[in-house]
Amino acid sequence: MGSVVKLKLRFGVIDMPYTHSQKPKRPAKKKSKKAKVQKAADPVTTGEVAEWLERNYEVFAVFFEMHEAEIVAEIETGLADTVEALMMGAPLTLDPFGGPSSRITTMFKQFLANSEIETYPGAELRGLPTIASGKTPYRQGGINHRLRHPYAKTNPPRPSLIDTATFQNAAVAEVIVEH
Repeated sequence: MGSVVKLKLRFGVIDMPYTHSQKPKRPAKKKSKKAKVQKAADPVTTGEVAEWLERNYEVFAVFFEMHEAEIVAEIETGLADTVEALMMGAPLTLDPFGGPSSRITTMFKQFLANSEIETYPGAELRGLPTIASGKTPYRQGGINHRLRHPYAKTNPPRPSLIDTATFQNAAVAEVIVEH
């Protein structure tokens, strides 16, 4: 009897700081006669943003639900290609999930760029489209830190959940084997 092999799809981000924002500074505990110089707060990281987006919008879960069939097809194709390559003499160190992981990562980045999460049933209950994107009647322009004046009301709408594209560029998907 053989053992059961399980495949797991893991989503995450390459943890790096955002350059345009910082965590709120903590207020001073007591006022003293001597003026204290506040240290600059640490910048927000893509890991913190990913946790916040998953907690509030379930970004990764919604992506998987919307693209499950395509993800499975990518993994199947990757395995078939690996078997074919091995039969043609490729080294045994070939990663059968490298190609599918890369293609799933690209699919996720396109999912964000195309605002597909906004078409998910119940998206309006999750607060999508976001007010910051500028696609709601509450905000006439989109907040966009890639522009010279990020908060200008004349800014065009942008995809929800993408401001600087740092989170989008840091996103990664990985197919792993569990025994």
